[in-house]
Amino acid sequence: MIKINLKDGKMKTQIISIDNYKVETYFIEDKLSITVAYNNTKKSLPANGGLRFCKYESLSEVQDEALTLARKMTQKHALYNTGFSGVKLVASGDVTAENKLKVLNAAAEILNNFNGKIYTGCDLNINNEDMDYLFSLTPYVLNGIGSSVNTSTATAYGVYGSLIAVMSSEDHLEHPKRFLIHGLGKIGTVIAEKLIEAGHLVYTYDVNIGAANIAGSVNISHQSDWHQTPCDYMVLCSKSGVIDEYNVDALNTRWIISSANAPFSNDAVIEKLKLKNINWLPDVVSNAGAVICDSLEFINPKKYQQSNPEKVYQFVYDAKRHKTQKILSFAKAHYISTAEALNMFFVLSENENILDAKLA
Repeated sequence: MIKINLKDGKMKTQIISIDNYKVETYFIEDKLSITVAYNNTKKSLPANGGLRFCKYESLSEVQDEALTLARKMTQKHALYNTGFSGVKLVASGDVTAENKLKVLNAAAEILNNFNGKIYTGCDLNINNEDMDYLFSLTPYVLNGIGSSVNTSTATAYGVYGSLIAVMSSEDHLEHPKRFLIHGLGKIGTVIAEKLIEAGHLVYTYDVNIGAANIAGSVNISHQSDWHQTPCDYMVLCSKSGVIDEYNVDALNTRWIISSANAPFSNDAVIEKLKLKNINWLPDVVSNAGAVICDSLEFINPKKYQQSNPEKVYQFVYDAKRHKTQKILSFAKAHYISTAEALNMFFVLSENENILDAKLA
């Protein structure tokens, strides 16, 4: 059992082993904790994954989400051969400024204890300023510190690259195409603006109605049945599990592409998508922009800090578009789904090594 020394004592820990993963929960205080889930088999590789902070109903819910997302991170890193294994840090408690400071202080202690085996960055409810503070306490942060590169923008460019690849595989569709973007934060907004600039029809939805007021879009945030809106492509940029057993039957789209991790609530949703002939690109293919940036920053921090952000964004766009095209072609050639094609990619190791790439 790992013991972490804090000013006010020691955090109690609960450690669970599940398959090839360890799930370690550190209790900062009553109703405030951090759960770290990581792949325990690739000990030669440092692990990389974001820190998120949300309020969960139970400890099991936190641990399940951390494990699910850690597995996703492992897949992303393997797909793009970044040189990392997967990890996820999930903090649970009331999301207040006071609690966030406690979470960041505890996260620093945890990262320092792992001594370079785990690196983290931004995720839900954790921003760049939080990462700057965390970096002042621990060196094990990959968030473009000292760089002009915005990892959210890089992720958006990557999702857009996957979208372009999917669209290119369906040239029979008329232009403009119809898009529904769920979640208009930093990532969703960039994608919406690029699609509108390209002349497409873009519907926007966000729980914060004002956030979906993107010039040139159709804001449907007032509609509780947003998921029934007819579209060619649904782009999910909000939270995990947004497509569930309650809305999947009413979906009216042809494709789902996601910047959100684990956008489907369970496997039953995926089975229903198959029955409805709705195609979907595995999220680890489309939303790995940040991990690509992290790998570039890790291998050459000084050069990354000096990089032109637009060149980094274009690099991520090209990598995602190329990888998506390969997976789509592989699926078509073997008459299998994109998810099955992705699994075959892992088996056959048909991956380029991001570590060999160079920024011009």
